[in-house]
Amino acid sequence: MKRIEKSVLIIIFILLIGVTFNVKAESFNYYLSDNDSNYEYVDKNSVKAKTVKRGDTIKVTAIIDNKDNVSDYRINSGKLTVRWDEKYLSLDEVDGKYYNDSITDISELSLGSVHKSSNKFSIEEISSNGLLKSGKNKIVEYKFHVLDNAPSGEAKIYQMDGEDNLKCFFTTEERTVNCGESLYSEIRINIEKSNVNKISSIKINGKELPNFNEDTNDYELTVESNVEKVNIAVVKKDEKSAISGNYGDNPVKYGSNKFTINIISESGIKNTYTFNIIREDSRSTVNTLKTLTLSAGEIEFKPNVTDYNVTVENDVEKLIITSSLTDPKSKYVEDYTNKVIELNEGSNKVEIKVISEKGEEKVYTLNINRSLSSNNSLKSLKVNDEKVELKKDEFIYNLILENEITDVVIKAETNDPKATVELDERYPLQVGDNEIVITVVAASGSKATYTLNITRKKMLSKDSLLTSIKIEGYSIDFKPTTTLYNLKIDDKVDELKITTTQQDPNATVVIEGNKDLENGSIIKINVRAEDGSYTRYFINIEKGSSGISPIVIVIIVLLILLAGCIGLIFYRKKRKEKKEFDKFDKEAKEEKKEKKEEPVETDESKEEPTKEEKPEQEENYVETELPKEATVVSETELNSDEVEEQNDVSEEKEEQSEVESDEDEDPNYVGSHVSSESVEEEENQDNEEPAENNEEVITKSELNYQDEEYEQPTKKVLSLDEEEVQNKDVE
Repeated sequence: MKRIEKSVLIIIFILLIGVTFNVKAESFNYYLSDNDSNYEYVDKNSVKAKTVKRGDTIKVTAIIDNKDNVSDYRINSGKLTVRWDEKYLSLDEVDGKYYNDSITDISELSLGSVHKSSNKFSIEEISSNGLLKSGKNKIVEYKFHVLDNAPSGEAKIYQMDGEDNLKCFFTTEERTVNCGESLYSEIRINIEKSNVNKISSIKINGKELPNFNEDTNDYELTVESNVEKVNIAVVKKDEKSAISGNYGDNPVKYGSNKFTINIISESGIKNTYTFNIIREDSRSTVNTLKTLTLSAGEIEFKPNVTDYNVTVENDVEKLIITSSLTDPKSKYVEDYTNKVIELNEGSNKVEIKVISEKGEEKVYTLNINRSLSSNNSLKSLKVNDEKVELKKDEFIYNLILENEITDVVIKAETNDPKATVELDERYPLQVGDNEIVITVVAASGSKATYTLNITRKKMLSKDSLLTSIKIEGYSIDFKPTTTLYNLKIDDKVDELKITTTQQDPNATVVIEGNKDLENGSIIKINVRAEDGSYTRYFINIEKGSSGISPIVIVIIVLLILLAGCIGLIFYRKKRKEKKEFDKFDKEAKEEKKEKKEEPVETDESKEEPTKEEKPEQEENYVETELPKEATVVSETELNSDEVEEQNDVSEEKEEQSEVESDEDEDPNYVGSHVSSESVEEEENQDNEEPAENNEEVITKSELNYQDEEYEQPTKKVLSLDEEEVQNKDVE
């Protein structure tokens, strides 16, 4: 409980102290002011600039405003700071004391220390003996001046917000309180531009101008005759002013010479000083010619006579003028002295100018008349920009032009530029002869006539085609628009006799390459039309058997077609033979089976038939050749197939029935035993009526087996079908 009471008391004490200090602090304002504002505080946004001049003095006062009129307070401690724009202003005094490091006493204030720089002044540990009064209290007064070399424009003296503070001693309660912090405040000035436009001093050629006054603007002085230039040097009264005009070195002529110097103030006001410098003149005034002569024409010269008229002949193109001066100190004016001049026909004016030492000028005038030219000749002549070669004393020229030129433009140039030419702008041309007359008039009026006889050609043909080409002993299928031909000639022919006919008789024909003809030679026939266009025909030469003739190619094609037909017939015949052979092969299989049922004889008991028996055997068998498709199979191979053959008995019976049906249908069918007579009869029938039989008959040669093949029962003739089956089993 005691701890809580203690804490409450401490808090109340702190609050009382804080309230006391805060209340007192709100009673004062600290700022800068000047006399013009009656020492009132002015917000920076409301400050108005005060116009001043260079060198003016500005006073600024630091104020504490006791706005609540509290009493019994005096300044106990604190800091005062003021700042300014050093480019425009300088601080001179603080409360009557010059601004320096030794300031220690300001009115009733006691200073602890002073700090200064070029744009800032601070007083620290400031205190006062007297009490603050109600209202505004002046603490410190600052005195500034505007720099003489300050630029024009705005500047300010100011105090930063919150940078400084003052503490006051409350004498009634004998305690220190906060009197207030500095408010941002400023004194704004506007430095106006100078109107000073004076010269403070002036020198001519290094010497002071006598009787000079800055308020006097016009001066006159004389210099000797030998002075050729003067130097004008001036010193401006205001450095901000500008200078223009003839200051520095200036050339002077004899007599009066005016020079001006302009001084323009910073504000733009101009002040002009004028100097009339007279150079004495003791020069000669003689400006005459002593002599004057011409290379052509007659002249009677007198120094005081300035105008002369002279006539020369037309052939005088140049004139030489020669003269001399009376006074050596005089001189010719440039480009008006002795010269060689080109004379134009007619009037020519020439001037000679002499100037004395003093500068006075005299002009001699020569009016030279050159006679007019009688030259009426042409320098050049062009027809449609094509130059015509002119000859002296020749006035008639003949020209031949192409038919397509329907008109001409004549351009003529005379040897004499003053002569004139009488010409039309354009001359139309007719086919045949045309005469054009050109008249040249000389400057003197004499005339000359030039005549152009122009012949316009008739229309030239463009036809360069032939109507025929004939070659003795040979023929070609000629067409006028076909230009390439091939011709086969005899080996012994070295040259062809060629005759051509042109569609246009005026066209020309040239034959090239018709000598020493060889295989591969090319004969060229060039046909040129009247207008120069041409057509070229070519004949390619072939000799001997180097090439294949079209007849040989046709024969080869026919032989190929014939061979194809024969092959097709043979193929169809072989197809039918194979079908008949298949029937015969089936019959042979049946016979073989019948033989298997009979007892097989051994090799020892088997006897070869005698020669007498062989014919009988031959009667029972018809000799035939094996077909190419048949194959001879050994006995071992045959035994390996017996099992399969027994399984195919049923199939063979079916085939046999088919064969029998074929026998019934085909009366010409021949079995495995056919006599030679029947075979021959059938062959004869085939030869006699091949077109009536749709099926082919097996001939004797086709059925001729060798005797030894029938004597070996271990051999077997297989058909194509059986061979394929056997090959499959082996695989």
